[in-house]
Amino acid sequence: SNTQATVSSTEQLLANTNYIVSPSGANANLILTLPSTASTGDSIRIVDVGGNISYNCQLIIRATGSQSIQGDSTGSNFGMSSGTYTSGGELIINTPNCAFGLIYVGTTDAAGNSIPSASRGWKLMEI
Repeated sequence: SNTQATVSSTEQLLANTNYIVSPSGANANLILTLPSTASTGDSIRIVDVGGNISYNCQLIIRATGSQSIQGDSTGSNFGMSSGTYTSGGELIINTPNCAFGLIYVGTTDAAGNSIPSASRGWKLMEI
C-alpha cells in the first residue's frame, strides 16, 4: 500500500511512498535520498506542488551505496555546502511542477530469477 508524505527538507525516502515536495528559494536545493534496502518492484513517486524548481532551486535524488539511477552510479557534491557525495547514482531535476516515479530493480525478480547487475538500480517509470 502507498502512503503519502510532505517533504520540505533533506530526507531519507521510504519505499512505496508518494512524496509531495515544494522546494523554494535561490540555491535552496532539496536533497532526497532513496532507500538503501529496497526490493525489486518497490517504487517511489514525487510531485512538486510549489512550482519553484529551476536552475537555482533543484530537486536532487540520490541513491545509496553503489545503487544506480538510470544506469549511472556516479555521485557528486552538487547541492552540498561542503564534503563530497560519492556513493550511488544521482538524478537532478530542474523542471517546475514535475511529477515522476522511480521503480527499483534488485538482484532477483518475483519468480526468483537473477537480474543481471547492469540492469539493477532505480529506474524512471513515469514522467
